[in-house]
Amino acid sequence: MPTANLTAKLIDSLKTPNKRTEYFDADMPGLCLRITETGHKSWGLYYRFAGRQQRLSLGNYVAVSLKDARKKAKDALHDVEHGINPLTAKIEDRSAETFKALAGRYRDEYAVKKRSHKEMARIIDRLLIPHFGAMRAKEITRKDVKDLVGEIATRAPIMANRTLDLLRRIYKWGIEEDVVAASPCYPIRKPGEEHTRDRILTEDEIKKVWAALDQAAGGKKAQRKLRLLTAGSLK
Repeated sequence: MPTANLTAKLIDSLKTPNKRTEYFDADMPGLCLRITETGHKSWGLYYRFAGRQQRLSLGNYVAVSLKDARKKAKDALHDVEHGINPLTAKIEDRSAETFKALAGRYRDEYAVKKRSHKEMARIIDRLLIPHFGAMRAKEITRKDVKDLVGEIATRAPIMANRTLDLLRRIYKWGIEEDVVAASPCYPIRKPGEEHTRDRILTEDEIKKVWAALDQAAGGKKAQRKLRLLTAGSLK
């Protein structure tokens, strides 16, 4: 892995690699900047504890500056010198983190940089957090996920697929951030059969349809709005 004298200017200039790459800081032993093939940048610290190599996640580059990452790394290495494993301490500290906290961090730290962030935020805020919010992220089971996805599929199979995909992404990110150790989303199949013509309305399109429903005659406005919120059919 490449080693460089990391600076904010250099980090901002780094291109998205074809595969996950880690750039090690020449000034702080073990500190590295990980860049994934999707362009996500995050800090990590490699160190040895009890004869084994460990990797501690130090946060997203957007939220944690180079200066702060070096300080976090220095503090963690100080703990190692005094017989404290910072990775174990971090996992124990995060063990009570709720799904609401995990999903909120994913939405605000990672998904916000994606083109589909508005749609992901809508699913998180309207479907996932109301259902799983108060539960500990690490205690959600595969059955819990299947039950939610199956319930959504009864009225909106394609939205059920989108919800499952997003849950997988949230837990994958949570594993990388040392919040959870495993994902409850595998192996769960998508419940909806998709075709090329199937797609989810954008937020702007939803607003237009919503406004049109407000102006429409008839007594099924509320029912159609509910279906719209869950990406169901408007028929």
